[in-house]
Amino acid sequence: MKIKVPKDINIAKFIDWIKTNTKCQVRINQKRLEIVVEADNIEKGLLVPLIAYMDGNTLAIIELTQEYYEKDQAWQALETSAPAYAPVPFYDWVKDQYLTSKNVKVERIF
Repeated sequence: MKIKVPKDINIAKFIDWIKTNTKCQVRINQKRLEIVVEADNIEKGLLVPLIAYMDGNTLAIIELTQEYYEKDQAWQALETSAPAYAPVPFYDWVKDQYLTSKNVKVERIF
């Protein structure tokens, strides 16, 4: 099944999209969204914190660099500006992200 991506993405459309395509919690913090996605499709109990904000007419997505397994820790990381990857425009991010791949399992190799 192909994931539908909205045209002319904005904050409101992104909230609907992320809630439809992932199991997540979303909080509004001033002019940005803070999101914790449950990524059991990647690893049981894995939580992926994201930040989304409008940069002019572009929705930018930021993923934190660390992995989290406790919701309190994931939310605290978002509140304290934990280390993160550079912002990526939504349409670039959505092509490379793995959170909506519900039928795909990832095996970590150490």
